[in-house]
Amino acid sequence: MTIWDKAVDKWGDWQAAQHIAKKYDDDGYLRKKE
Repeated sequence: MTIWDKAVDKWGDWQAAQHIAKKYDDDGYLRKKE
């Protein structure tokens, strides 16, 4: 695996995490917890 492949994997993981965080926020989950 090249350094580029690792960078792409990390970017993919970050995108997935952002997508999940956005979904929870849209559901009002984060605001409800506060």
